[in-house]
Amino acid sequence: MAGSTTGGTADHAPLWWYAAALRRLRPRGSRLVQVECGGGDLLRLLADHFEVYGFDARPRERSRCRMNVPSAVVLEEWDELPEDGFDVVVSIGAFGLRGARAQVRGLLPGVARGGLLVLVVPNPAGWAARLKGDAWRRRWQAGGEALLSPGEWKTLLRAFGMELMATLGDGLWDPPYVGLLPEAAQRQAGAAALALR
Repeated sequence: MAGSTTGGTADHAPLWWYAAALRRLRPRGSRLVQVECGGGDLLRLLADHFEVYGFDARPRERSRCRMNVPSAVVLEEWDELPEDGFDVVVSIGAFGLRGARAQVRGLLPGVARGGLLVLVVPNPAGWAARLKGDAWRRRWQAGGEALLSPGEWKTLLRAFGMELMATLGDGLWDPPYVGLLPEAAQRQAGAAALALR
């Protein structure tokens, strides 16, 4: 899946869209954990469908999640996983070649047999990425990341014995979305559009 986030966080992500997609993946009552759950905005949208868990390495974010989603079980440590794992493990984050292998390796212990690992990452092969152009790619590379194409993700996941089931999204991950328009205006327009639900 790919979506629109800013700076690698889920601050302006279309969480309502992710929630709708995740509900279709597993039946009501399934166990779902979000890694780097922050204040629990996505978990709050999913608590009516899933038994929700959250994990965040930052103590302040764990506290925020507990306050915002009282029904969520917030893990203090990633190794506090239930023995039989989760039906869905969700990670919304911007990572590429540098961190992808380590990220997948770290998340796999949480995935139950027959479970799903859902990664929300930028799609450099999407049509919107082509609109953004080389400056967008160079900005990611300057941060030390080499964004993976869907084919590269497929190869990486296969190395871990997993199968890529689907890729969704158009490459609209972060501004600038199109050239010639000021980036600040694009950020405001994107935030306003995502607020409409």
